[in-house]
Amino acid sequence: MPLPRLLQAFQVDLAKLTLRWLQHMAEQLQQLQLTDSSDRKAAEMAFQCYERIVSATTDGIALIDRNYCYQIVNQTYVNWHNKAITEIIGYPISDLLGPDIFQTVVRPRFDRCLAGETIEYTGWFELEGLGRQFLSVTYVPYLDSDRSIAGVVVSLRNITPLKQAELALRQSEQKFRGAFDMISAGMALVSPAGGFLEVNAALCRMLGYSEAELLQRRLEDIEHPDDRGNTDWIEPLFSGKVSAHQTEQRFVGKHGQSIWGLMNLAVMRDAQTNSPYLIVQIANISDRHKLDEMKDEFISVVSHELRTPLTSIRGALGILETGILNDDPDAAQRMLQVALKSTDRLVRLVNDILTLERLESDKVPLELEICAVSDLMEQAVESVAVLSENADITLNWSSVSTLVEVMPDAIVQTLTNLLSNAIKFSPPQSVVGLNATVIEAEAVSEPEVNSPAIPASPYLPTPTPYVLFAIADQGRGIPPDKLASIFGRFQQVDSSDSRQRGGTGLGLAISKSIVEQHHGQIWAESQLGQGSTFYFTLPLVQRS
Repeated sequence: MPLPRLLQAFQVDLAKLTLRWLQHMAEQLQQLQLTDSSDRKAAEMAFQCYERIVSATTDGIALIDRNYCYQIVNQTYVNWHNKAITEIIGYPISDLLGPDIFQTVVRPRFDRCLAGETIEYTGWFELEGLGRQFLSVTYVPYLDSDRSIAGVVVSLRNITPLKQAELALRQSEQKFRGAFDMISAGMALVSPAGGFLEVNAALCRMLGYSEAELLQRRLEDIEHPDDRGNTDWIEPLFSGKVSAHQTEQRFVGKHGQSIWGLMNLAVMRDAQTNSPYLIVQIANISDRHKLDEMKDEFISVVSHELRTPLTSIRGALGILETGILNDDPDAAQRMLQVALKSTDRLVRLVNDILTLERLESDKVPLELEICAVSDLMEQAVESVAVLSENADITLNWSSVSTLVEVMPDAIVQTLTNLLSNAIKFSPPQSVVGLNATVIEAEAVSEPEVNSPAIPASPYLPTPTPYVLFAIADQGRGIPPDKLASIFGRFQQVDSSDSRQRGGTGLGLAISKSIVEQHHGQIWAESQLGQGSTFYFTLPLVQRS
């Protein structure tokens, strides 16, 4: 119960206590005329005792008899009041309850009270000498010996300091709430049982939940299943052995996305109930972890992808430098070819790294042009013609007569990367297919179940028509657990592929970045031993 209501309840109880005392005193006074002097003396002593008790209370108490309520002559309608009421209002109650105030303020409440109603109210009063004060006032009817209403007991308490404290607390809460909502890190108040009590907007944005959705969940519900096990911090934190706990772990958003967060926890206690709760702050450090992964990838490149060809170059040149092959020109030529091949591999790797970094850092502006799909496909086929001929691979391709708005060199590079991969991983005398299909907007929402143009692989439908490219091979296939990861940096189905087939492990990552910058999607389907098909989409040019 809020503090002002507690005070009001106390006021009513005190007034009722006073009422019972007055009723008892009325009965005692009536009996004074019928009893002997010793009884009267006992009654008078009891009356004086009760009067001293009520006079000693810090609440202002006034007794107004019904017979005087409407006789405003010399303000004699106040039968009795204690000293506290004068201290509360700063001057005699008769000055406060003058004829004007009585008629406009007190009279309406007296009418209701004399009809048997208990009235409670609080409000600000301008008191001379004291200024603006917040008072709690209660009017309670009291009964005569015949059970009729004899008058009104007025109970008065000055709760200005409590009201000021309440206002200060409310302002403090508003400031806290403002900071709570405006801070960029995710914040929440969590019960000891783990349920969310309050969450800020930043945490909702980070996880993709609405405030109402998060308030129905627990802290463990947003933690990654693999990171929920460590609860050693709970006992030291709640027992006060440590003031705070910090941990770096993964969280799971509404749509299943994994988010790395730096979580700080501290225990707070409610000012009124002293019950503990957790204040939790979660900073999104996914970007930092991504940078750490990129650093690890770079170290991996330096330790393997760069070192291997450099070792070959150093070895070949070292042999030539010794002169032992001076009399064997064929062997010397083979050493030069080894060095040249390794140099070419280094150049491809460096170029691919630089291309991918520029794409992912948005340093390559997309200079879009209206291009025919058939022209883009023809350029890509021509660029891999020699590679397919040397590998004894047949290229079959078919196009559509439609336009796309793209950066042509980037799309040709994507097609070339995918065709090169298909050729490298296809057995001799097999076929690599390339085709394009227009998917109209209305076909996106309800695709044909057995349509060969629309794969069963999960993809995000779009409300606009697009071109679906498909590059199919008859190679060894890709394991199901590798289909998602092959588009990452330096990802190979077999770790020996980069050495045996000359790839850098960056072609698919580059293709994915290019397609996504063109607002398209890319994915793969495969069956082991039967081959793989890579798909990607590009939005069609919208004709007005």
